[in-house]
Amino acid sequence: MSLTFTQRVLHAVIPTPVSRFLVRNFHHDLPLSRRLIAVVPAGVLLGGSIELFMNATGFYPVLVRKAGERRAEEAFNDAREKARREEFKRNQQARMQQQQQQQQQHQQQ
Repeated sequence: MSLTFTQRVLHAVIPTPVSRFLVRNFHHDLPLSRRLIAVVPAGVLLGGSIELFMNATGFYPVLVRKAGERRAEEAFNDAREKARREEFKRNQQARMQQQQQQQQQHQQQ
C-alpha cells in the first residue's frame, strides 16, 4: 500500500494506532465536521501529553525564573539608560548656560 505524504507524516509523529485511525477517518469526501471529529481529539491528546510532560519535568518553574531574570535585566538597563539620558540633558543644559554667559560677556565688551 502506497502512503501519501500526509499519511507518512502522521505515522512518523503520532503513534501508529492513532495515526491509522486518523487516516481511516480522514476522507476528503467527508464533511468538515466529520473530519474534525477525527482530528480534534488527537490534537487535544497530543497537547495534553505535552503539557503533562512539561509539568513533570519542571519546565514551568525554569520558565518563570528565566522570565523574571529577563525582566529584571530589562528594568536595570532601562534605569541605566534613563540615568544616562538625564545626565546628558543636565550636561547639555550646563553647556547652553555657559554659551549664553559667554555670549553675554562678549556683548558687554
